[in-house]
Amino acid sequence: MFIDRLSVYITFIFFVLVLAGCSEMFVQSDSSTEPVDIFELVWSDFDRYYPFFVDKKIDWNSVYSVYREKIDNSMSDEALFTVLSDMTKVLRDGHVNIYTPFGTSAYTGWYDNYPKNFYFSIIKNRYLLFNHTITGGGNIHYGRFGPVGYVYIESFSGQGNWAESIDEVIRELGDLDGMIVDVRHNGGGSSADANTIAGRFTDRNRVYSYIQYRNGPRHTDFTDLRERTISPGGPGQYIKPIVLLTNRSTFSAAEDFTLAMRELPHVTHFGDTTGGGFGNPIFRELPNGWGYRLPVWRQFPVDLKQLEGIGIAPDRKINISSLDAQMQVDTIIERALEYLIDIE
Repeated sequence: MFIDRLSVYITFIFFVLVLAGCSEMFVQSDSSTEPVDIFELVWSDFDRYYPFFVDKKIDWNSVYSVYREKIDNSMSDEALFTVLSDMTKVLRDGHVNIYTPFGTSAYTGWYDNYPKNFYFSIIKNRYLLFNHTITGGGNIHYGRFGPVGYVYIESFSGQGNWAESIDEVIRELGDLDGMIVDVRHNGGGSSADANTIAGRFTDRNRVYSYIQYRNGPRHTDFTDLRERTISPGGPGQYIKPIVLLTNRSTFSAAEDFTLAMRELPHVTHFGDTTGGGFGNPIFRELPNGWGYRLPVWRQFPVDLKQLEGIGIAPDRKINISSLDAQMQVDTIIERALEYLIDIE
């Protein structure tokens, strides 16, 4: 049963605006609104720009054969949406969506059926109960766990001055000898904002990853690799021991941040493997008013290993057991605290 179309359409517009922080462009497509033409346009656009067919061993022509026979010009909008949704979910990509006034298609297999490994209520009620500050933009929470600082960045898609916010955090916690930087359940946003934050923790310019775009009709056509770098920023940098925390719901720009932080010699990575979404998406508008997004680049760590759909494994893999969660204990934070206190 489809929910109220007006409210969902408003939600769709909101998400397009918010998610634009992760994207590069929003492009108007051709004019035909017939279902067959809509299908052909979507399939062809992915065929031309999607970067992971070879990495994921997906035969896109075979996918066309399966789903094209389900399309005819007499079908309803809802039926067309279902076919497009099913077809694009074959890509197993959290950066691929179909947006309509009556629903949004999203692949969620990158975090479904994985341990949650994050409960912000536990952090607020046990660890930050009397020591919880939120910066002006609203997306950075911080406090002190005894001799250790704690910073939680819930998203890189919020409003506000990110440089000002992280400089406030460094000012308040910079005297401490260790820090936990937590990006669990951070689904991404702007890589530029993530880069601004990472720049407050680096001592010098560093290459932390490489990207390449699709640049031709063949699924193997790519630009040369391009370096992505971080540089020191702000009035001061925190370069004492840091433990970075991630879980399976750390995704997109938060993984870009993770790649950058892992190149710093004073950072150790705890928690769970990230979600595995490194393809920067663009937005398209369809002639019938629907929208969709697809990634157009591949990103690699400095060792050039393919991590799309796999994720970044931590240095120390730690899960929060169901018993610990019931007892209001964040096992990952506890291990990070023990580590930082031991090395002081």
